[in-house]
Amino acid sequence: MLPEQKKISVDPELAPDPNYIAYKKQEEQLKKEHLGKWVAFLNGDLVAIEPDKESLFKVLDLDFPGEGAFVHEIVAEERVYHMRSPRKVR
Repeated sequence: MLPEQKKISVDPELAPDPNYIAYKKQEEQLKKEHLGKWVAFLNGDLVAIEPDKESLFKVLDLDFPGEGAFVHEIVAEERVYHMRSPRKVR
């Protein structure tokens, strides 16, 4: 299957956020063009791309004060953290 034909299937119960869905649809293209940068999505639209997290938050504070955005670093491979579940000590 060609990359442009790749379809993203997101369970509405698991990810109802339109910003997350928009990010997943554009993820591969963002990795090709903006690897290492930070992006922000608001109302399902890509609204900012900056080289670092601090710059991105400055842009969001100036252009979209008080709005909640989906913010993500564009990395080649997502980090996975494995943590033990908490245990009750008696």
